Order: sequence, then structure tokens, then C-alpha cells
Amino acid sequence: MMDDTGSLYSKWKYPVLLALCTVLALLLRAYNIGTESFWVDETFSVTFSQHNDLMKIVELTYADVHPPLYLLILHYFLMLPGPVEIVARLPSLIFGVLSIPAIYIAGEKLLKSKQAGIIAAFLLAISFASITYSQEARMYPLMIFLGIVEITAMYCALEENKRIYWALFTGSAVLIMYTHYYGFLLTGALLLWALVALLYKDWKSKPFRLSGASKTLVVSALVIAILMLPQVPYIISQSKSENVNSDIHTDGILFYPKLFYFLSVGGIKNPVSIFTLALTVIIGGLFAAGLLEAYQKKRLATVYMVAIIGITSLVGLLLTYKIRFCGYRYFIYLLLPYLLPVSAGMIYVGEQIPALMAKNGLRTSRITEIAKGGLQGKMVIIIAILSIIVLFEAAGISPLYSQVNVDLRDGMNYVLEHKDPSEKVIVINGDNRTMEYYATLTGISGALVSPSSYQGNVSEDLKGNVSWVIISDAKDRPDNAATIVWLENNTVRRASFSRVTVYSTG
Repeated sequence: MMDDTGSLYSKWKYPVLLALCTVLALLLRAYNIGTESFWVDETFSVTFSQHNDLMKIVELTYADVHPPLYLLILHYFLMLPGPVEIVARLPSLIFGVLSIPAIYIAGEKLLKSKQAGIIAAFLLAISFASITYSQEARMYPLMIFLGIVEITAMYCALEENKRIYWALFTGSAVLIMYTHYYGFLLTGALLLWALVALLYKDWKSKPFRLSGASKTLVVSALVIAILMLPQVPYIISQSKSENVNSDIHTDGILFYPKLFYFLSVGGIKNPVSIFTLALTVIIGGLFAAGLLEAYQKKRLATVYMVAIIGITSLVGLLLTYKIRFCGYRYFIYLLLPYLLPVSAGMIYVGEQIPALMAKNGLRTSRITEIAKGGLQGKMVIIIAILSIIVLFEAAGISPLYSQVNVDLRDGMNYVLEHKDPSEKVIVINGDNRTMEYYATLTGISGALVSPSSYQGNVSEDLKGNVSWVIISDAKDRPDNAATIVWLENNTVRRASFSRVTVYSTG
């Protein structure tokens, strides 16, 4: 009976843990997913994807800086019933959750370790970057998922040379490049690694002769190039756009610290704090431990993942000197090659600490078991490290659930219900496209008047029949601070909705 129980436990341990990680990821990403109003990038996604003509959606990408795949996927989700904020964010939620079993499989395939896979799955489940972007109507969770598939497929293709892996790599490479142009960096890095690895292998075995795997790589690259040809006119057009060539800046030597900070605790709603900095140091230390473990065990998979980070980030850094760089979220697909070495490093630390304890003579009755370096001792250390990460992560994540961003919908609905038909409304918010979208959505568009400025003479804006003001607070828009002071002294505050306040002149 004991043997049967142990066998059953061994068989179902990791599937159950993976299911728990997946459910946790779903809960963290689904909570409050529809309570925030769209911000400007989400509004682009929704307004473009709402067109009935698919070719029109593709044409509208000329005005954006991204390829059309995500918008085409979103088009079909917007046909579903329900609040548009929830429906539009469903694709991100789905791909964010699917990335959890995907990264577990990647850990099993690349590191040959189910334990590393389950740790990586848990770390991705509580990742602030993944949670944040899984609650936005943007393409970033799709990039995470496709990046995991592409990186894993290429490694398995090189290792086993099976058609299924080459097909998965080719398909995911095309899809990620139709999702985001920084997908080109990842695909290019993988093709470069494969080319060098296969040519080196071929040269050692049969110089000047290509192996079957090398020929398959060439075919894969050609198929990718052919399938990307329809996007070439859009790439040329978008490369000339002001969105690409304006506001060029680079972080220079701060690029890599900021990149690793983003991969550790990043997200546009996660302000820098002692908790986020401490967590970055902890996760960065585990990443370094993973590199040390790879060096000692000659683990090629870790070198492969570090090479991916190195090549894509270096090219990305150079691009920041030439084109507009809108944030480290463009590298979000690097979560896999970052978190797997972190997971390996955590296991390595779990093995080394008990051994060091034993070596230094820490041999009380309880510590002796841990000091033996067996499974029990290793798991104690790993659980302790994960507990610390969870505590620091919770401190960073809590603002995501304790406060809601600008809720323009509720503010406009309130005004619509209380204003007279002849009264006009101004909305003081930096995001005009979202303002216009919600004005149309709520039916207040006919009464809307654009303000002359954020900090200017608000009394001039309130002349005539303008009687209502909807403004986001200074936490959301610091440049609204002076205007809010004037409104508090000269008008009546009528209602507040999270971080949106409604004022009237009477």
C-alpha cells in the first residue's frame, strides 16, 4: 500500500502542482480585469479591431507601429457579449494563463527538470509584468506565449531534429513577427544560434557538407521569409511614421539594469519601491546562481537562453539610438530565458546551502537532516526562497488590486444621468482618443467640449453652457494638480469614481 501510494504521489505530484499554478494565474489575472477604463494603447486596439472589414483592420495598422495579428484576433473576441473592457481583455487573459503550462513544458524540455519547470510556472504565475499585461487589451501576453513556444521548439529541433519541432518553430516565428516587430529580434537570435551550432557540428563531423538538420534550418528560414513577404509594404510604411522616428531616446548604460528590473518585477503600474528593488536583487542573484550551476554542470540549455537574452537585448539597445523605444515590454518574451535560469539557480541554492551547513558542522538533530542535502533539505530551502519572493511580490502587486485606474465610463455615465440637455461637458484628461471613445460609448459625445489646456484658465473653458467637468486626479495626471485646486475652490464636487472626479458649476 505504501509503495502504491508513493507511486501515485510521484505520478500526480507535478500535474497537480501545475494545475494549481494555472488556477492561481487565472485568479490573479481575472480579478478586476474589467474595472479599469481603457488607456490610450488599448483604445487603439479596440477602435481598430471593431471594423467589420478585416482588410480595413490591416490597413489601419499603417497608423500604428505594430503588425496586425493581435488586432485580427481581437476582432473576433469583440463579437462576444458583455462589457467591452472584459471582452477586449480576454485574449490577453487566455494567453497569459496558457503561458503557465507552456513554461513548465519548456523547463522539462530545456533543463530536463520537472522541478525547474514547476518553479518557473509558479514564478510566471505571480509575475507582475505578466499579470499586468494579461489585464490589458494589447499583444504582450501573446508575445510571452509565442516566445515560449518558439524558444522551446528551436532547442528541441536542434536536439532531436524532429519535423514537429521544426514546424512549431517556423509557425511560432511567423506568428510572433506578425504580432510585434521585436519578434524579429527573437527569431533572428534563434536562427543565428541554430546556424552557428549546426555549422560547428557539421564541420566537426563532415567538413563542407550540410547535415539534414542544417538543410531543414535553411528550409525553415526560407518559409519564414516567404510568409513574411505580405508584411513588407506595411513595414516600409510604418518605418517612415512619426510614431517610429519621433521622441528618440536611449537609456544607454542603464538599459540592462532597467531590462532586468522589468523582467523581475516590471509593469507600468508597479512603482519603484524598496520591495521591488529588493525582489530584483533576489531574483537577479538566483539568475546568477543559475549561470554558476550551468557552468559547473556544462548545461548547454542555459547558455542557449543567455545567448537569446544577450543577442536580442544588444540589438534592441542599438535600435534605441535609431528609432522610438516605447518600453521594456517589447522584450517581454524574454521571461522564459530569464525565469528558467532563475529556477535552476533556486534548485542549485537549495542543494548548496544544506551542503555548506554540513561542512561547517551545523549538526543539531533537526539540522542534521537538512544538512545531508537530501530532498527534504533542498525543499526547505526552495520553499523558504519562494516564500520570500511571494512576500515581496505581494507588496508590489497589492496596488494593482487596491486601486483602480481612471474610470471614464462611470464619470461620463454620472454626468449623462444628471445634466440638463443643453449643458455641455469638458473632460480634462491627457488621453483624447480614450476620452472620445467613452464619450461615444456612453452617448455623451454630443455634449462634449475639448478643454483648451490642462493647467490653463479653466474659467475660460467653463463659459457658455459648459457646466460639467470630468477630470482624472493628480495621481493619474500630475499636470492636473493646479486645475483640481481651482475646481475645488470655484465649483462643486459632485462625485468621485476611483481616480476620476466630477465637478459642476452649480
